[in-house]
Parts: sequence; structure tokens; C-alpha cells
Amino acid sequence: MSKIGVKVGFTYRVGPLDTNQYGRMDVEVHDIETDLPIDKQLKEAGLAINKVYDHILEKVDSEIEKIISMTTEQKK
Repeated sequence: MSKIGVKVGFTYRVGPLDTNQYGRMDVEVHDIETDLPIDKQLKEAGLAINKVYDHILEKVDSEIEKIISMTTEQKK
């Protein structure tokens, strides 16, 4: 029984370009059983990913706001 996985990620700039601050998000689904219907497995994985993504995005947004605020304060 073969298993496969997939990973996707993106890097994004946080704050002004001269601050060289970046964030990165990755999503990975692994142990997909090739002998079972893939669509069902991906649908189930997608539901979990959506919940995790929403939670992490809320935290990341909060941290980005702090970074931007600190950067703005430092330039004053």
C-alpha cells in the first residue's frame, strides 16, 4: 500500500520593504493512501486544514499588527 504527500507554502512580506521582515505559511498533507479514494481523503484533510488555517491566521494577523506597530514606533 503506497502513501503519498503534498506540501505547499508561500512567503510574504511583513511591513515595509526596508525592514526585511517576512512570514511563511506551509500546509502539508501526507500519508494519503493511494489504494483508497483520494477525493474523500483530501476532503477530510481540507476540513481540518481550514480549521487550523483560520486559527493560525488569527494568531499571525495579531503578530503582524505588533510588528507593524513596533516598526512604526521606531521610525518616529
